[in-house]
Amino acid sequence: MTINTITGILSFLIGIGYSYMAWTLPRATVGNPIAPSVFPLMLGLGMTIMGILLLIQEKAWLLKKERKSVSLTLTQYGKSIATVTFLCILYAFFFERLGYLLSTFLFLSSVLSLFNGKERWKSILGVSIGFSVGVYALFGEVLNIQLPRMPFLGL
Repeated sequence: MTINTITGILSFLIGIGYSYMAWTLPRATVGNPIAPSVFPLMLGLGMTIMGILLLIQEKAWLLKKERKSVSLTLTQYGKSIATVTFLCILYAFFFERLGYLLSTFLFLSSVLSLFNGKERWKSILGVSIGFSVGVYALFGEVLNIQLPRMPFLGL
């Protein structure tokens, strides 16, 4: 099994799951009832179709060429992608538990440290704090959309 085959299967399965979850979104009470789920459905269906096309393309390629096994060891880029994916999952998990400000600050600091190195800690700290507070203020004050507060502080 090649890496493209694995990617195609995963893309297909995630697309199917995402499409199902998009279909189960609550219907709008005003206007077109299906409107909130149109864009997510397009994304899920697009991912499903791309997974199928990748599987078809890989099957055609394998029929033309001799089969070669692909090493599944992670390169430097693969390790970076895996680390950022793990950090995204942690961010989603802690988003409401720690609140927007703290979870976003920790997430940005981690990702920026990963790519810029720890020796640039001053700029990483500045960007992380500035972005977190700036977006929080923009949403809370300008757009009047409340982001999760820090429940452990009683806020």
